[in-house]
Amino acid sequence: MNSIEKMLKIIAKYHKGQTDKSDSPIVLHVLRVAMNPKMDSLEKILVALGHDLIEETKIPTSVLLKNFSPDVVEAINAITHVNGSLLDDYYKAISKNALALAVKEADIEDNMNPVRLDMLDAITKTRLIEKYTNAKKVLGY
Repeated sequence: MNSIEKMLKIIAKYHKGQTDKSDSPIVLHVLRVAMNPKMDSLEKILVALGHDLIEETKIPTSVLLKNFSPDVVEAINAITHVNGSLLDDYYKAISKNALALAVKEADIEDNMNPVRLDMLDAITKTRLIEKYTNAKKVLGY
């Protein structure tokens, strides 16, 4: 089994039954991020597929370390927002890891997709637009 197949198996297992704010399966979001044309290397694709694993599931980091390179696992860790940490600090930490930064840009693009945003209530939509506009500013894109 190649590394993309391994990651797909892992995300199917750990994201099973999870949905996003619009009640769509979260696995569709990570697949869209991974399919972004900017994900132009195997490492970027793997990080994109796994970018919500640590934040949204109870996956042990050891599972990732057993199956993927330290660079991929480090980027997944970098893109994981720890509850309670300030968003600007989180974005600054992402900017120090090239893989995480590239994936976060694709993640933000998907999260700001007007079709996805239009599925949300007005308050959530406004809050997310402000959040991701600020993220783009802090991250420099």
